Amino acid sequence: TVKQGVPSYGLSGGQRSRVALAAVSYVEPHVLVLDEPTNNLDLESVAALADCVERFEGGVILVSHDQYFVGRVAREVWLVGGPSQTVRKIESFDKYRQHQLKKLAPMAPVSIS
Repeated sequence: TVKQGVPSYGLSGGQRSRVALAAVSYVEPHVLVLDEPTNNLDLESVAALADCVERFEGGVILVSHDQYFVGRVAREVWLVGGPSQTVRKIESFDKYRQHQLKKLAPMAPVSIS
């Protein structure tokens, strides 16, 4: 749906994200800095954004908690913890996720029948 002339506050979060991505694409930047870019996007829009990021020829700095998106577009992952933790590079997002799930497994609730 075209919403020409609608102020940005009249757009949904996903629509504002699409407008921002279109504006960035127009100026052809060398680097994109994306902070939680998948917030407010539906699954189709997340996939479209991932396609755009994968085709982008410049550098991308991405901050995201979206495991699907990170797993799909990231070539290199740096893990940033809380204030007492250091920043470190991880070899593979999928391996890191599996390691974290194994650490959490003992804490999973157990059902007693």
